[in-house]
Amino acid sequence: MKANELFEEIHCGTIKDDTKINVVNELTGDTLTTIEYKNGMLKWKPGEFDTSFLCNIDIDFFIEENNEILELRNPDTWKANDEDIVNIVKTINELVREVNKLRKETEE
Repeated sequence: MKANELFEEIHCGTIKDDTKINVVNELTGDTLTTIEYKNGMLKWKPGEFDTSFLCNIDIDFFIEENNEILELRNPDTWKANDEDIVNIVKTINELVREVNKLRKETEE
């Protein structure tokens, strides 16, 4: 979603407290930062936030849903090294975000 849609969802109460929002460059797919909606405020992580993101048409905001973030409950069961696990989780999260994006587009 674009910045105006994000603010509309906040205004309507669709976005709940403790919601994490990824700021993604649409052209590269890179996550630029993560912001958190908490106590009626957007908190930028880490530190400062480039406000030009709010006006840039190439920037998308993605709500992290429970099914998007994977937790490694028992890393001892993994045979790969830590870097491999991180890469696998990042790839899976990216795929889930794309599926969720496509699902929302088809619902509209």
